[in-house]
Amino acid sequence: MTLLSLVIVLLGLCVYVSRFKSSKFPYPPGPKPLPIIGNFFDLPKERDYETYYQWSKEFRSDIIHVRTLGKSTIILNSYKAVTNLLERRSSIYSDRPPNVMLHEL
Repeated sequence: MTLLSLVIVLLGLCVYVSRFKSSKFPYPPGPKPLPIIGNFFDLPKERDYETYYQWSKEFRSDIIHVRTLGKSTIILNSYKAVTNLLERRSSIYSDRPPNVMLHEL
């Protein structure tokens, strides 16, 4: 019985720490994820654009964050958000690894 109690307490502590730990950079709003699996069951199987549109209305944001099995995904719901992140700020987000052959020759 004490082993079961210990496992329950440790599991509860892990859930508490993972849920309330602060991120260095906050993510955009999105549906609340479950522990470990995240938003796996919230993601639509078909007509996903309708669900993403509803989420953008619900969270009042053109940028939505979804976590699935430990991976974060950012969903952009408007042309304005796409151009802002992918064109104007592209130098911040994109980078190439150094080409060793180019520098060595």
